Amino acid sequence: MESQRRGVMLVIASPSGAGKSSISRSLFGQDPNIRLSVSVTTRARRTDEVEGTHYYFVDVPTFNRMKADGELLEWAQCTTISTAPPCQGRRTARCRQ
Repeated sequence: MESQRRGVMLVIASPSGAGKSSISRSLFGQDPNIRLSVSVTTRARRTDEVEGTHYYFVDVPTFNRMKADGELLEWAQCTTISTAPPCQGRRTARCRQ
């Protein structure tokens, strides 16, 4: 009997270079139902980053509008850069339906 997962979120956090990407790739390879949450950020895109794969890159006014309109699950600001996971595709009390 196969069990069904629902509402499970796994956060992989560590300093740069500690292996987050390697662990993530391994998990994605083992289970096609595991999905990556792509966050919105106000920082500039690096040359090797792909829009919608690594982040959704937006300007500060767009980020603030998304925040005010309830389009972000949560948000954080570090120095002048803001980052947040979008509500799209999530059913939570925090995200307006």
